[in-house]
Amino acid sequence: MKYEVLTKYIDEIEHADSYGKWTNPSGENGTPENPQFFPYVDYQQFISAFEMEFYRFRRSLPYNLGKYQEILEKHEMPEEWGSAQLLELDVSEFDEQSIMALIYGVLRAERLSEGTLLEFLESGCILKWLKRLSEIDEQ
Repeated sequence: MKYEVLTKYIDEIEHADSYGKWTNPSGENGTPENPQFFPYVDYQQFISAFEMEFYRFRRSLPYNLGKYQEILEKHEMPEEWGSAQLLELDVSEFDEQSIMALIYGVLRAERLSEGTLLEFLESGCILKWLKRLSEIDEQ
C-alpha cells in the first residue's frame, strides 16, 4: 500500500476529540500594541506526526508537489480555498497526485495562516482526502 504511511492516520483523525487548540503564550499580558508572542495552534502529537510524515513522504513522489496549484488546475477548483467550499468538492475521481496536491496546499497555507490545518481537520476535508487515498491504494 503506497499511501499507508499517511492513511494510517484515518482512524485517529476520525475518532479524535480534538486535533489541537489555540494557545496564547502572551496570556493576558499581551496587548494589541505589544502582543509579545503570537497565538498559535498546539496540535495533538498525531497531527504533528502526520505533517512530518507527509513532508518526508512527498520527497519520494515522482512529481513536484510544489506545483500543487498547477496540478489542481485540471479540476474545477473553487477560487477560495476555504474548507466549506472544499468540503463540498467531489474528489471521488481525483487521482493520487491531485489528492496529495490538496493536502500539500493546506499544509503550505498553514505556514502563512496559522490554524488553516486545524480548520481543514475540523471540517472533515483532510479525512475525506485521506479516505480517497486509501481507495486509490485498494484499486
